[in-house]
Amino acid sequence: MAGPSGNALVTSVVDRVVAPNQAAPSPVRVKLSDPIIADRGRALIVRDRYLAALEDERRPIIVDLNGVHVLTAPAADELLVRWLERARSPRNPLVVAFATFVQDIRETVATSLLQGRQAAYIINSLPRDERWPLREYPDVAGDVTAAQRETVTALARMPGGIATARRFAEAMTSVGDKEMTPTGATNRLNDCVALGLLLRLSQPRTTGDSFIYPWRVEPFVPKTPATAGNGGRPTSRTASR
Repeated sequence: MAGPSGNALVTSVVDRVVAPNQAAPSPVRVKLSDPIIADRGRALIVRDRYLAALEDERRPIIVDLNGVHVLTAPAADELLVRWLERARSPRNPLVVAFATFVQDIRETVATSLLQGRQAAYIINSLPRDERWPLREYPDVAGDVTAAQRETVTALARMPGGIATARRFAEAMTSVGDKEMTPTGATNRLNDCVALGLLLRLSQPRTTGDSFIYPWRVEPFVPKTPATAGNGGRPTSRTASR
């Protein structure tokens, strides 16, 4: 997976992957262990057992669904969409990612989010060690416009995954064919915060608030003779090709 959905214009904002996003807080992780969640009644029990206590959480949340082998559409709606509807508010939009290796469950979750007018991330792989960054950019799923996906993708690829609206506007203007104003950037970034896709960090008025991509991501780079002696990163000769 190359990263959050977006076009070539956005991915060229920063064409290199920098260190993991150190501005993003460590996520809260909860693992659902029920292998079969096939109806709304069971989904409600699981939701109250595992997710209800997270409704006031301010940190990003990873809901690990890898212990779930069967998740029907009605159950996903009750378990995930209804939980987000109840938990999210303008004061706490709740940033959430659902992690599963199972393609069918990923598709069920994505469809349920879209139909339920909610937005979240879907992670296809999850490090065993909670201290590790993610190895892939999560997919943006649900009721999200192309402009909102573009905004998330661009911020994710900026150095450190963090920027003020002014810095974001400058970066987008530098690679686009139209100028983006700081006000326009603020509106776009705030839209994504309200959806639960980005974090906003209050800063002094003179500086401007910072917007943060919520996940620490360090894509896996296979070691080759050109990278093995350099911590898995390309040498200057390799990078210049």
